[in-house]
Amino acid sequence: MVSSDKLQAPERTVRNSLSEQLILNEALGIVASGQPFSIRRVANGLRCTPMALYRYFPDKHRMVLSLIDRVMEPVKSEPVGATWSDRVACWASNHLQTLQLNAWAIPLLMENPDPGPNVRLAGEFLLRDLRASGQSDDRVLATFSAILALNYGWAGFTSSAMPSIDGNRRVMRLREDVPTTRELPTTAGFWNKLALVGTAEQHALAIGLLISGLVEQ
Repeated sequence: MVSSDKLQAPERTVRNSLSEQLILNEALGIVASGQPFSIRRVANGLRCTPMALYRYFPDKHRMVLSLIDRVMEPVKSEPVGATWSDRVACWASNHLQTLQLNAWAIPLLMENPDPGPNVRLAGEFLLRDLRASGQSDDRVLATFSAILALNYGWAGFTSSAMPSIDGNRRVMRLREDVPTTRELPTTAGFWNKLALVGTAEQHALAIGLLISGLVEQ
């Protein structure tokens, strides 16, 4: 005969044992695995009722904002570099890597560019170091926008690419039928190099071009 304790339903998480970080950990596991996100799914994972989560987050939107701000936490670290341009390059690299590791957050960040304190502090560092270039506010803001746009696009383009043996992400899977110089003279000349599109070296070069464009008069 089966004992009565084996027939008992799994214990639910006690409401007072929940925390904002515990809830966000569960939510992150859901979105990172590609599952549809919902308050009920988070509650089920924590073995509590959806109502228990509203003590920490008033609605789904607030939980989403906290979640995307949480995953951007690495970018709030002080960028390293002896000069403002070195620090901007460091910031851009860290920001890109964070986006690549959390590709699910890219469209959410584009819809909610101001989700919380981590993203605000990260933006403060970038604006501060760009302003140290001594250029006008208009040029600083244009470069700020260009770096963000570049990183969002670059991350979306490369986040699904598998790193190669040297650690680079190569996203171009070129067909075997190489175009002739008569068909596409420019593309044919770049054909072998196109296989390297999306690498970290190319990103660093692109950021360097934006930085140099800021200081050019």
